[in-house]
Amino acid sequence: LVFIVACDQREASYQESSSGKVSISNRIKVNSGVIANVGVEYRKVRSGKLGTWIPVPGKLLVPREHHYKVIATASGRLRWHVTRYQKVEQGAIVAEVNTPELAKVQQELAAALQNLSVAKTRGNRADSGGKLRIKQAERSVAETFSRLSLLTGVEIDTLKQDNAWSDISVLEIRASSSGFISALNASSGEMVTEGQELTEVVDTSSLLFRGSLPATEFYKIPQKALTQLKLPDASVHRSHLIGPVPLANEHSGKLQVEAFFSNESGALIDEMPIEASVRLRESEYEEALIDEDCAVLDEGEAFVLKRDGESPDWVIRTPIEIGNRSGGMIEVLAGVLEGDEVVCKGIHQLKQISGGRAPEGGHFHADGTWHEGDR
Repeated sequence: LVFIVACDQREASYQESSSGKVSISNRIKVNSGVIANVGVEYRKVRSGKLGTWIPVPGKLLVPREHHYKVIATASGRLRWHVTRYQKVEQGAIVAEVNTPELAKVQQELAAALQNLSVAKTRGNRADSGGKLRIKQAERSVAETFSRLSLLTGVEIDTLKQDNAWSDISVLEIRASSSGFISALNASSGEMVTEGQELTEVVDTSSLLFRGSLPATEFYKIPQKALTQLKLPDASVHRSHLIGPVPLANEHSGKLQVEAFFSNESGALIDEMPIEASVRLRESEYEEALIDEDCAVLDEGEAFVLKRDGESPDWVIRTPIEIGNRSGGMIEVLAGVLEGDEVVCKGIHQLKQISGGRAPEGGHFHADGTWHEGDR
C-alpha cells in the first residue's frame, strides 16, 4: 500500500528548543496568563445545517401589555415599601395607604353581620317575614365583603377566615405582576386620591423585537421563521417570528416583523437598537459550523486556532476548507470536527504571536511540528 500525504505551507511560530536551536511550529502556548492578558475565549465546533439568513434592523421593546399600573384604591396618606427600579415579585406589597374609607367599610360590614345575626334569630322564631329579612341581610353582607375585597385586594374567603377583615388597619397596595418599579408618582407621606396612578410595574421577562423590511421581502419569509439575536457578549437568543402578516407601515411602506424573546437572564434591554437575523431556508446537509469571528481569512488562506485535546494549554494553527457563509456562521468542510474547541475572542492577537510564514521546503504534521521536505 502506498499513502500519499500532501501538506500546505502555513504561517508558523519560531520557538527556541532546549538545544538552543530555533524550531518551527504552528503551535502557540495559551496558559492562564495569556488567557487573562489577551482575553482568549474558546467555543466548540457544532454540527448543523447552515441557514440562509437576512438581516433585519429594529429594536427591542417591553410589550405594552407587560406594563402594569399600580392604582390607589382609596384616598389617603401614602407610604412606599419600594424604591424606583426595585425588582418585585407578583403579590409583593409596594405601598400602603392610610385611609378613613377602610374603617368606614369595616363598620358597615360589622353592622351587616349584626343585622344578619338578628334576622336569623327572628327567623328561627317563625316570624312571618323572617326568610325575606335573612335573604336581604345575607345580600348586604355579601355586597359589603365584595366592596372590602375590592378596596383591600384581599380575597373574600381570606377576609372571612377568623374574622381577618377586622384586623386590617391600612390598605396594602400589591404588585399584580413581577417586574421592575418605574417612576414613583408621589412621595411617602403625601395624600393621594382614589384612582390615582402611583407607579407602574414593568415585566421584562420577555421582550418584543420589532423590525422592518421592504414589503417585497414578505414573499421570501416563511411563517414562524427562526429568528436570532446576537448580543455584544457573543450570546445568541433564538425565537420565531409572529407571522409575518401582510401589513406594512402606513408611513414607511415597510413590512413590520415581530418576535418575542425570553429574557429571564435580563440580558435584553428595552429600547435597545439591534439587528436580528431571520432564516429563509436551511441547507440540505449537516456540516461542521463555527462563528465567523472564530476563523481568520488571510491572503486567501483560512485557518482556525484549534485547542490541542491532549495538551489544552496549546492551540494549533489549523487550515480549514470553507463552504457557505450566512447569518454569522461558516460551514467548515475540512479541518475541524464537531466538538473541537477553537479560539474566537483573542484570535487576532494570537495570530500576531504566531509570527510569519514558515520557510519554503517544509511542512507541518498534525502535532504542529514542522519538517523539511514536501512530505
